[in-house]
Amino acid sequence: MPNNSFQIESNCLGERRGVTIFLTRNCLPTSRCPIVFCTDGQAVEAFSQRIERDINDRKLPPLVLVGAHSSQRRSQEYTLGQDDSRFRLHEHFFTKELPDWLNATFSLKADRNRTAVFGFSHGGAFALTMASRHSDLFGVVIAFSTAGAFEEYQMTEHTTGPTPRFYLSAGSREKPLLKTTRRFAKHLDRSKVDCVVTERHAGHDFTYWETELPLALKWGFAADHCAKNNVEIG
Repeated sequence: MPNNSFQIESNCLGERRGVTIFLTRNCLPTSRCPIVFCTDGQAVEAFSQRIERDINDRKLPPLVLVGAHSSQRRSQEYTLGQDDSRFRLHEHFFTKELPDWLNATFSLKADRNRTAVFGFSHGGAFALTMASRHSDLFGVVIAFSTAGAFEEYQMTEHTTGPTPRFYLSAGSREKPLLKTTRRFAKHLDRSKVDCVVTERHAGHDFTYWETELPLALKWGFAADHCAKNNVEIG
């Protein structure tokens, strides 16, 4: 199914924000398809081309990508410590207004066990922060090439539910980000959190993330889908 782009009104941000949806045909309101809330939602159209092929080849289950477009204030909205007021407003948009809009528009209600948050670079930082502050909403966290320092993303007192599962990835040519990823992975391992970590021979580039995302989605959702629907995933 083609991507659909929308402009939705955000009361908390006081502006309209772009959203791109990738919705496969089998994802009906009763199907309980996985839903992936994506930062930098402008990239959903490019990501979905590879993902749609994998769904058609039965390498991935039908799923929904919900991409919230980033703004000119991207770094302030995605990372704590720059403008915490703006961060909290964007956090409310991403975790409350956006899921409510998705349910009202498509009758798709996020089920934590089948809901992921995904981001790369500063978007990866935002995904990890959401893992801490909204673990009741997101059961799977996918973060690539996470920008920032490890200390910013440890699980904190904000945790409000069971710990999510994590898929982390970084490239060998983005050494500061690889270091952050390794330190966060060690933290998760010490805490006995379900986590997969991959390191690829890559830099800070979209081609790498585009290739890695289907692998992360397969890890996050394919096994559960197969068990319940007797589908063979290659």
